[in-house]
Amino acid sequence: MEEKEEERSYSFVSVVSSRFQVERCCFSRNGELLAACFGDYSVRVYRSSTSHAHRCRLALLCDFRKHESNVWCLEFSQDGSMLCSASSDKTVKVWSVESCSLKLSLAKHSSTVWCCSFAMSSSGEEYLASGSSDETVKIWNLEGELIHSLTGFSGAVESLCFSSDYRWMCTASEGGTVKLWTKLFHSDVE
Repeated sequence: MEEKEEERSYSFVSVVSSRFQVERCCFSRNGELLAACFGDYSVRVYRSSTSHAHRCRLALLCDFRKHESNVWCLEFSQDGSMLCSASSDKTVKVWSVESCSLKLSLAKHSSTVWCCSFAMSSSGEEYLASGSSDETVKIWNLEGELIHSLTGFSGAVESLCFSSDYRWMCTASEGGTVKLWTKLFHSDVE
């Protein structure tokens, strides 16, 4: 006996349009901000607002235009005050959402940067990790200092993420490996 698919009512509530391809999008943790990166190398941040009629409006908050090639990854910091972006221009950029300005441009990778993610040490210090086709993962503090350059990958590092408590970082590389890392931050080393 076949199971019937449950009937649901879906509705389309808002749109952002561009003449350029949209590469990625992400929400801030509180759902109030939406970021998207476009084929013109721009990164845009929108503020969302909902009404009682389940309608969502998106208002352009920031329009960042400092990358020189495609942007492949976006992620908000835990509190939504910053956004990081990874690009084929070999950089990771950290943007202040509050002032709509570039905070940091990190340029130590030698090839396309595919992924980036914010993290926090056990003492509350914020960090950023980035993975690249140069077969490295780099860990940065938010003053722009390179803390670690992790090697030993066989292929581009195309994805990375942190556990919810930031104790673990998982990396995935083109060479077919998934690696777990720990004690990446100064204050976490015993």
